[in-house]
Amino acid sequence: MAILSCLDNLIGIRGECGTPTTPSSGIYVQDIPFINIKTADAGINEEMVSGFELIQEKMAFAKKLIVDDVRNFFAPKIKMDSVIENETIGYFRDNLELVAGEAGYYKGINIRVDQYPYLEFYLSSVTLHLDAVVTTNIYIMDLISGTILDTISITTVANVPTEKIINKSYRTGKQRMNLFICYDSGVAGSYATFITQGTGSGECASCGPSKYSNQYVKAYPKKLATSASKILDNLEGVSDTGGMSLTYSLNCVIEPYLCTVANQIALPVLYKGASELMKELKYSRRLNSIVIVHSKDIDALQIEYENEYQTRMQRFLSSARLPNDICFSCVSRISTSVRIP
Repeated sequence: MAILSCLDNLIGIRGECGTPTTPSSGIYVQDIPFINIKTADAGINEEMVSGFELIQEKMAFAKKLIVDDVRNFFAPKIKMDSVIENETIGYFRDNLELVAGEAGYYKGINIRVDQYPYLEFYLSSVTLHLDAVVTTNIYIMDLISGTILDTISITTVANVPTEKIINKSYRTGKQRMNLFICYDSGVAGSYATFITQGTGSGECASCGPSKYSNQYVKAYPKKLATSASKILDNLEGVSDTGGMSLTYSLNCVIEPYLCTVANQIALPVLYKGASELMKELKYSRRLNSIVIVHSKDIDALQIEYENEYQTRMQRFLSSARLPNDICFSCVSRISTSVRIP
C-alpha cells in the first residue's frame, strides 16, 4: 500500500490535463496565493515535465512529512512500527515423510487477522521443502477480493528446505485480513510440514486439519483447486502445509488512522505542500521573472505557509482522539501543545 494512498484525491489542481476530478476535501492548490501551475512551471528542472507534475510531487512529499510528524507527536501513546509478535508458521518433521504432489491444487497456509485494523502482516520469508529442483511461483492471494496480490518466483533445491525472502507488508485496511500463501502443489512432492511445532514426528500425516492461533492471528493448512475462485469458501482443510513454512511479524502502523481523519488534515497537507513548493522555487537555478523578480515574495510565502502548517497541525493534534486498539496505549484526549519538528 502506498503511503496514505487514501489521500490521493484530497487536494485538487485546477487546470490538470484530461477530465478534472473534484477533490474529496473540495480544496484546490490554487485556493492560496501564488500557488498555480504557471508559478510551478518556473521552478521545474530537467527531471520535471511540467509545473503540474512538480505540484503533485510536493503534495505527495507533504503527506510523507505529515505521517512522520504525527508518528513523532504520538510516539508516547502509540506502538508505532513495533513488533507485536515475530513467529514462524510451518515446521518440518524430524523424520522425512514424502507427500505426493496434488495436481490441480494450490497448497499452503491461510492467514487471518480479524480484529486489529491498525496491524500490518509483514511476510519476511517463505520456505518450501520439495523433493525436486523446480522453478515455480509463490502466490499471495487476497481471499476477500478474490485476487492475487503478489506472484514471487522461487527455484527449489531437491530435498532441502529452500527459503525465498519476501519482505512485504500486507495491511488490513481497517477490515479483516484473509490471505492464502500458496504454490501449485502439482509441481513436485513435498515433505510433511505441520502448522505448529507441537505436532510430534511420530504422528500420522492424515489426522485432519490443524491450526495455529493466538490473540492476533490465525493460520490453517489449506488447499484450493486451481480452477476455483480464490475465496474462503473454496478452501479445503488438509493436515499439512505442503512443505511450506513462513516467517512473519505483526507491526503497528498509523496510516489507517490518518485515513479516518482525512478531512481534518486536508489544510495541513495543502500548506505543507505549498511550503515545499516555495522551497523549490527559492533554490531553483532557473533564471526567469518569477524566480528573480518575486524572490522576496517567495521567501516570505515559504515562511507564512510553514507557520500556517504548524498552526493547523497543532490544532489537529491537540484535539485528536486515539482509537481503542492494541496499537494505542491510551485513548484519552491529547492536550499537549508542541511545535512540530
